[in-house]
Amino acid sequence: DRTIIAISSTLMAQVASAYPAVVQRLVLLTPGVKLNSGASTSLQKIEARRRLGLPQTDRYVLFVGNDYRKKGLRALIRALALLPDDVSLAVVGRGEHRDEFEALAATLGVANRVRFLGTLDDVEDAYVAADCLAHPTLEDTFAMVVLEALAHALPVVVSGSKYCGISALLRHETNALILEEPRDSAVLASALARIFQDDALSSALRAGALAFAAQYHWPAIASLQEEIYFSTLRAEASGGVTDSA
Repeated sequence: DRTIIAISSTLMAQVASAYPAVVQRLVLLTPGVKLNSGASTSLQKIEARRRLGLPQTDRYVLFVGNDYRKKGLRALIRALALLPDDVSLAVVGRGEHRDEFEALAATLGVANRVRFLGTLDDVEDAYVAADCLAHPTLEDTFAMVVLEALAHALPVVVSGSKYCGISALLRHETNALILEEPRDSAVLASALARIFQDDALSSALRAGALAFAAQYHWPAIASLQEEIYFSTLRAEASGGVTDSA
């Protein structure tokens, strides 16, 4: 007997649809995250930007992902072109199609505002240096990057649950701004502009981000994982199927 852990309701539904025989063995359990004390201080932000080679005067939207196409970088660069000149984009990830996106940024006249940082051994500095995270993904079973950004008290703009698993757990304007259509660059730009222009909203999203992330602190998630493990062992020993859920 086995228990199959799905990290989001999105993935759980996909597995159940593809393999109906395992439905009774499916358990929903998200990944956990390391909690941070709160939003980055001005000094921490300055030092993080210095280490990353980012200008100090800009406001930064952070994008983290290796598959630039699937994670929505095209829409995000188009959105950047609609935002003020002091808003820049920091892109973390190896990106196999980087030339394509550099060309897009050049065509739109924002090449000097898109900073490709490549793969980082530790993404911590990127979270600390940023003012918000944009994740207009077209496909993500969970999106760990969103949970990590929330744990750093970053305001987040993210695709809805149709595209991104974690969004089924989030509340619009409480702990994130959720996009119904992540390909719509104008709507994405408008959401990002709200974060930069509306201090009350930005503060509320930061507080909501930390409150959300606190529910997924690794020690608590690890305890749930342990319980699922031992519940499965007990079910095997009794010859039944675990009823964990």
